[in-house]
Amino acid sequence: MSEFLAGRILPNQEFNRNLYQGKKDFMEALLGLLHDHAGDITKKKFKLNEHHRVKFEEMSTPPVQLALLKFLVDITQTKTFLEIGTFIGNTAMHIANFIGPDAEVVTIEKFNEFAELAQKNFEDNNLADNITLHLGDAYEVMKSLPDKHFDFIYVDGDKGRYLDFTKLAEEKLSERGLILVDDALFHGDVLNDTPTTDKGKGCKATLDYYKDTKAFSKYLLPINNGVLLLKRT
Repeated sequence: MSEFLAGRILPNQEFNRNLYQGKKDFMEALLGLLHDHAGDITKKKFKLNEHHRVKFEEMSTPPVQLALLKFLVDITQTKTFLEIGTFIGNTAMHIANFIGPDAEVVTIEKFNEFAELAQKNFEDNNLADNITLHLGDAYEVMKSLPDKHFDFIYVDGDKGRYLDFTKLAEEKLSERGLILVDDALFHGDVLNDTPTTDKGKGCKATLDYYKDTKAFSKYLLPINNGVLLLKRT
């Protein structure tokens, strides 16, 4: 791959750097523009009971990616959504809001301390009727869910088990459905021949498995920490 092409992942070619005349760092300014464009889509704010130890910004889906989810939900006409990894429920509530009153959102959380906060947030924001929260191991809970039911499956949670989750998600996906695997690049660990973390190994194994698949159209998008999109062919 040429150095020229490597510089075109984002609009940061050295020979065009002089076009940007702002005082902020280029990437900071670019992120600001992306957030501005996401503003109308994610302007809905929820009353949130936050975790005392884990900061909201560390775990929740950022506005730019919420905007991508909104766009994908719209073009796939999603009505049934499965999320692996609830945290405190902000993403699930946005998805329910994006879909509307007919939304059926199912979310799975492994840790009780997060699940309790999420359930309270659903109730406080009048979304408990549209969001079903399962507490437990994601793989075991997924096995109990109906096959070919979900229009959109958002794979997050335990990255070391991503490949198991995503292969099982294939069975739960509706014929016209879409799978999004979050954090697929895992902070660049997948670029190592041998990733240095179990999470990186799980993400790399998932990317390697789906690289040459014929069953799915796929696209690896370098947004935030990387997302892998999978849609049946």
